Amino acid sequence: MTGYRVSGRGLNARRGMVATGAVAAMVLLSACGGSDSKDNTSQPSSTGSDTGSTPSAMPSMDMSPSPSATPAEALKSGTYEGTFSNVADAPDGTKAIAGTATMVQTKTGTTVSIAATGLDPKVVYVAHVHKASCSEMEGGTHFQFEPGGDPKPPNEVWLTPVTVTSAGKGSATTKTDKPVNSDAKSVVIHEKRAAGSTTDEAKPPKLACADLKKG
Repeated sequence: MTGYRVSGRGLNARRGMVATGAVAAMVLLSACGGSDSKDNTSQPSSTGSDTGSTPSAMPSMDMSPSPSATPAEALKSGTYEGTFSNVADAPDGTKAIAGTATMVQTKTGTTVSIAATGLDPKVVYVAHVHKASCSEMEGGTHFQFEPGGDPKPPNEVWLTPVTVTSAGKGSATTKTDKPVNSDAKSVVIHEKRAAGSTTDEAKPPKLACADLKKG
């Protein structure tokens, strides 16, 4: 059998082709990122964002100022009146209170008076002008010329003392040196001191309320 002999020139040519092919393959792998080396794993960008996902937008924030409470308006001059009736939370044993509350408004001041019936001559009472209607938290809190200011006259309107006759009729009048505003909505009678007690109530309970309506 005749052997097949490769000349030195042919062998060198074949080796050159193999070497050239190997170099081409390495270049192709490098260009395509074909290496599975850890050095070629994806790294976070310098901004810290995840290249694999789109960062979510920041939630919208409302920076506008919160709406302020509706300011009180000037109250027209005239006479405002209301009829007393017991509040739902009056203490047990409170008699039915009736009568009227009257507020006379002028450009220079306000006069408030009450004429009530059904009071106990042994009880000490006090009345105040309140800033809510009787159906709203039984008159709410005290009316104040300067909201959040001193919780007593002249910043508030108190009717004290309430004089009570032996027949249970009570009366009181007070006058301010400036007109009230639209926050003055009702008059509430409180029990300041219970019958037979020598100390005032820490929080005088509400007994009766009258809404002030312009006549």
